Amino acid sequence: MASFGSKVTLLQKTLNRQFVGISLDKREDNVIVTFENNVTIYDTYNKRVVQSWSVSRGQKITSPTIYNKDDDEYAFVVNGKVIHTNSEDNFDKLEKFTVNCPIHSILPDCNNESLVVFTNGQVVLLSKVFENPKFEPQPNSHISEQDQIIDCQAFVVNNQSLIMLLCKSAGKHFLVIYNTNTEENMKLSVEYSSCQLCSACFHSTTNQTIVFVSLWDNGMIFKSIITSQTLQTKTFDYTKVANVALLQDTSFSLLTQLSEDLIAVVCQENEKTCIAIYDLQFGLCHHKIFNVSQNLQIQALRDQVVLIENGGISSIPFKTNPVNLMSAYKKENENSIKLNQVSWSTNTSKVLETKKSTEKHMSILISSLDASQLVKSWKAVWKSQSESQRQVFVLSPIVSQLLIRITDDNLWLSELIEIILSTGLVSSSICPQLIQKVLKHEDLSLLSICLKQLQNISETDLVLCLDFFIKSEKLQTKARNNEEDEFLETILSLPYNESNMRDAVGALSLTQIVVFLEALNVRLGKCSLKSDKLVVSWDQIISWICLLLDAHFTQIVVSPESWEVLVKLQETVNTQVEIFQEIYEINILLTKLQESFRRSRKPNRFTYRIEQWTI
Repeated sequence: MASFGSKVTLLQKTLNRQFVGISLDKREDNVIVTFENNVTIYDTYNKRVVQSWSVSRGQKITSPTIYNKDDDEYAFVVNGKVIHTNSEDNFDKLEKFTVNCPIHSILPDCNNESLVVFTNGQVVLLSKVFENPKFEPQPNSHISEQDQIIDCQAFVVNNQSLIMLLCKSAGKHFLVIYNTNTEENMKLSVEYSSCQLCSACFHSTTNQTIVFVSLWDNGMIFKSIITSQTLQTKTFDYTKVANVALLQDTSFSLLTQLSEDLIAVVCQENEKTCIAIYDLQFGLCHHKIFNVSQNLQIQALRDQVVLIENGGISSIPFKTNPVNLMSAYKKENENSIKLNQVSWSTNTSKVLETKKSTEKHMSILISSLDASQLVKSWKAVWKSQSESQRQVFVLSPIVSQLLIRITDDNLWLSELIEIILSTGLVSSSICPQLIQKVLKHEDLSLLSICLKQLQNISETDLVLCLDFFIKSEKLQTKARNNEEDEFLETILSLPYNESNMRDAVGALSLTQIVVFLEALNVRLGKCSLKSDKLVVSWDQIISWICLLLDAHFTQIVVSPESWEVLVKLQETVNTQVEIFQEIYEINILLTKLQESFRRSRKPNRFTYRIEQWTI
């Protein structure tokens, strides 16, 4: 949670003043503001300018000024290749160091040493540059001349200095992680669907991990934890945080980290620009700051959110507290609409007692690790709510975090998972890893419940279920029980997006595809156009067969392993065609017979009678 103070103007708006960057000074209340032609040190507590100096005409400052703790001096880059330094004793006395390669920026205090980041991706200690400015820095193997460094930050994780270089090349973004201790490089692709990256920020956590938060042009905010597994796979796992309405034609500095739990993002609401504060754990919006200009950049420094607006600098002080489940629950209740309920009961003490009991059970759901208590409390809370309240409750952070907690390997309460899923109101977005965790425990019964009760199951999860079923060899044996047959039919009957499913089944091996096609071939032979006994329709089986053949067409054609199943499929299809042809001919005969029957029963339109006369 966070609380914010009043907005304070640090520097007045000035036309034709290009902002370069802002950084921390050695004094806690001071910030260093850098423009193209000027550097200003500002005291945010006393609201006054401490010191200011400018560069000569024709010179341009190209990187934010930093305080170099090692030499007790300030350093900044002029015209891309000249490092200027000056001390607090004499700001007018400058030392200059000219290098051969353009500099992107100088990073302060990484393991008590400042670093120089060159545009070719090479990272060198500032002290070494001072010793030999004319040395030729070798380019980073992952960064070419056409690549542009968008942002760079330094972190110390497990006593290792890691430099994060966010780069852009031909409209695509990638991340280069450079370890200054081992001089190792790692390149990670930063991609999400067909979206473009709009902004990003990094921060390190107390458990020695780095979190990468990204904002995309569709308004989605994701967090990605950079772990050893991330470095091995070279891909990010994106966890959704929130979805916001973006502004048009804005800068890259739309996102900043306030604390380990909170971020600030520039967005719009009701066509007005605002700064929204979201927590990374539950994705709730805790605060919104209005009365800001549209052309806005933000950056968090210590306990200040710094706003750069049209050449002017202002700040908003803030305080943060750790975000937990109880604080998120209270925040959600604050944002929800309170309705006055009409009670027809005259026993008010009983109503209050019921309310207290519900709150007690809710507290147990939030914090308890006891299986029997959790099951009992869930049933009590569920029973106390109306149908509409249940629908809202299932979508709340309480249920999301409860599912995450009870699916943890150290707890794993399959009974409660089954009870929660049996409501039929749970969406896969509440606990995205649920099916993967159930697969890890190889619980076929619980997995079947997930497939039947869980809403919006992704195509990737469906293919993971198929992969599990095929690898267990249950699909290859004819002696399957009813539960296993029902499990497979449930998968086949679920809806899916054809494009996404085509990509997902691409992960299956050719051997798995052959086994799956054989199972579909058996079902196709037994299936009719309409049957009350079969869960999977004829159309669904045909769709799955076409999908698999389409996704693995080349492999299936060139590999002899698949030819046998293709022949079987051809025979089954020919048999079905013959049956349908015979049915069609029978249908024609039946139609003719029906028409003939109708004509034979057609009533007489002309009445007549025969009389016999005797004379």
